[in-house]
Amino acid sequence: MKRAINKWVISIFAIIMLLMIGIEGKTYMDNDKKKYNAQQMSEIVEMERIAAKQIKNTFLEIEEITFSEKYKVNKLTGFTNINVEIISNTNQTNLGISLPSEENSKYLTSYMGKGLKKGVTEMPIKITFSDKTEGDL
Repeated sequence: MKRAINKWVISIFAIIMLLMIGIEGKTYMDNDKKKYNAQQMSEIVEMERIAAKQIKNTFLEIEEITFSEKYKVNKLTGFTNINVEIISNTNQTNLGISLPSEENSKYLTSYMGKGLKKGVTEMPIKITFSDKTEGDL
């Protein structure tokens, strides 16, 4: 009788320990995923900042640049495609740009919208990044 009770106690203890290990493992993996997503988002925001500088130095009379919340990462080519809304003194234009994933890469492609004049914008511009943070450039 005493042995049967001991087996039950050990079995229940083992089940509780396995559940605790499983819960802790899941929590650890979720936290690790959150850290990875935050790091990836900060890298995308930094690429957007570089793209905004290039847009400011390419087009005239830019007032505001807004990066879309939705972006697509192409793992095969290593580029992140994102839509950008550019507001100038005269009109509003949307264009798509491809941002490189490599930190030292200087390659940037864009699909130019209509109505943007070439030149350098001297005035500060308002930027809204894809993570909804705002800044000036």
